[in-house]
Amino acid sequence: MKSEPLAHLDKPVSGGVARALVISSGCCTEIVIPTADDVTRRQRYGRSVLDGQPNFRDLGGLRTVDGSLVLTGEIYRSGDLSALTDSDLSRLEDLGIRTVVDLRSDGEVDLQPDRLPSSATYHRLPILPGGAGSTADRFFETFDPADLPPWDDIYRSLIREESETLGSLIRMTSDPHERPLVFHCSAGKDRTGVAAALLLALLGVPWSAVEEDFLRSNAILGADRDRIMERWTSMFEGQNANPGADVDIGGNADHFLTVDSSYLDAARDEMIKRDGSVSTYTRRSLGITGNVRAMLRSQLLD
Repeated sequence: MKSEPLAHLDKPVSGGVARALVISSGCCTEIVIPTADDVTRRQRYGRSVLDGQPNFRDLGGLRTVDGSLVLTGEIYRSGDLSALTDSDLSRLEDLGIRTVVDLRSDGEVDLQPDRLPSSATYHRLPILPGGAGSTADRFFETFDPADLPPWDDIYRSLIREESETLGSLIRMTSDPHERPLVFHCSAGKDRTGVAAALLLALLGVPWSAVEEDFLRSNAILGADRDRIMERWTSMFEGQNANPGADVDIGGNADHFLTVDSSYLDAARDEMIKRDGSVSTYTRRSLGITGNVRAMLRSQLLD
């Protein structure tokens, strides 16, 4: 019996991410192992090309469970684009970016509006984990670290409350007229990380590789920690509910600059809890039809 396309995503992942994946197909068993070319490709395309946003990176270069390759130069993930230099804008134009999708709240956008290349059309798809009036929603209005709920809860609420928005984003990536496309939130690790994980899963990338891509934000943001914390401290002070109050987020730096595999596990667990499997979640809750999935795979895989 042919297995469900995303069935491998419903199984818990333990241990390291560098391992083979066994795929059963009829009487044959294939073992897909990343090649040296894959590693070189990720080193090249996984690096940010922007001085003003370290977490801008190509989503391509990963292998799927059937050995296909996610194409580069089509979909990019990022943090906010508010601090881009003129040289950065030229680089985005060189990449041919047609569409920028901003997942941030109104408050975030007001404080740090994107700088956009002339080649790009700008779209807003705000994601507010937990919905209006929630603790997370209050955080995006006050930017007070005290209003930040546990990250596992945030990720679960993303899956419960933002399925319509996430589905809209994924459908947009399937439109060749929108690509090359970049989607982003503030740091490019949480809202963006969940969206990237869903897209890679739909393309057939094994969960271990999805998780590895998700966790790469730690090294990227950690290397630029001081500059990011200075920008965010200034932002929080400007938006805090107590004007003039000092906001010390240094003790909360790990909350703002790191992710943990348990966050993504919580998101996946919520998908399974909600719809029975990751595959059914993408179809039922995100509204990703078989035709859209086929378009994604035909256009974004080699």
